[in-house]
Amino acid sequence: MNRHLHIICAEAPWPANNSIAIDTFYQLVSLYQQGIKIHLHYFCTNTNCHSTELNKYCESIHPYQSNKQKTNVPDTDCLSGKKMAAVISNDNYPVLFEGINCTGTLKQIAGSNRKIVVRMYNDECRYYHHLTDSSGAFFQKINLKRRTREIKEYEDVLPKNCLYAFSTMENADSSAKDHQLTNAHHLPVFSPFKTVTGKPGLGNFCLYHGDLSDPCNKKAVLWLLSKVFNDINTPLVIAGKDPGKQIGKLTEFYSHTCLIINPSQAEINDLVGKAHINVLPSFSNKRPELKLIHALASGRHCITNDNAVTGTAFETACHVAKNANALKSILIQLYNRPFEEEEVELRKKIFNLVNKEEPVNTLIKWLYN
Repeated sequence: MNRHLHIICAEAPWPANNSIAIDTFYQLVSLYQQGIKIHLHYFCTNTNCHSTELNKYCESIHPYQSNKQKTNVPDTDCLSGKKMAAVISNDNYPVLFEGINCTGTLKQIAGSNRKIVVRMYNDECRYYHHLTDSSGAFFQKINLKRRTREIKEYEDVLPKNCLYAFSTMENADSSAKDHQLTNAHHLPVFSPFKTVTGKPGLGNFCLYHGDLSDPCNKKAVLWLLSKVFNDINTPLVIAGKDPGKQIGKLTEFYSHTCLIINPSQAEINDLVGKAHINVLPSFSNKRPELKLIHALASGRHCITNDNAVTGTAFETACHVAKNANALKSILIQLYNRPFEEEEVELRKKIFNLVNKEEPVNTLIKWLYN
């Protein structure tokens, strides 16, 4: 029996160069490997082209013109959304929404008798609170507060007959409480990092990597530069997407820091593997972040903070710092200490435990049972 599925994304999940795209792409691959026939829908600025990489895994691909004025609240009455709803209404296949910002057609589709799963990833209201706290600009704070209010109003009236999947149980519980979502569940992220390949020994630099256009990641980098690496000469490499002028100027100010702008995935993989310490404090409510999983799977020592690992299976594999001074102290202790085979074995046990229950099996059960 053929099993078909509509997947709706805010953007094409290829190239997989940010956490949502990575998660979505490897979810798509996992579903394809389970024999699911995927009909992919996404928004873009040029509907006449898409990556041929997606053709390998999709039965059909439907790009739609994106709204030029993007907000975190979906447009429920746009022309592209109406076109998508018309295509989806031709059958009764299950529908999977990848994030709340592509759910403009959710209420219309939810009116039909079909299975619908919405991957919420985070408690978006709390996430935007974190973004507001992370922003240093007055007018940006005002804008983020407005967005927080808008997203709360939108989430308060989400259809109750859909299943909502969150990347942590904590976010599922908080959203269920705040928005009366009776069908909120935990679904782990889909990750390409399944096995531990980190090599024992010594590297010769520290590394922070991530999407540097994200306000929480930007805050983490500026915090590291001004509070941790400001008075020690330990080499620090910062690598990521669209860092902006403030990060660029501060890395130029210190002779022991350097910035790699918009590296390829191959370059990121190489840096993670060669670094002696992956330094990844988190100022968001995303937990665990894909970059942390990447560092633990492919890198050596990893230092982070409570916010990144509390309540996750990865806590014991990290060196956890309470504040900037504690992080600095741990960093100095670790920098000349080889990464040991015993630490590799500990991570292998953790990854074996985490990967024991494949999220694709849970997702398929929700969609087809």
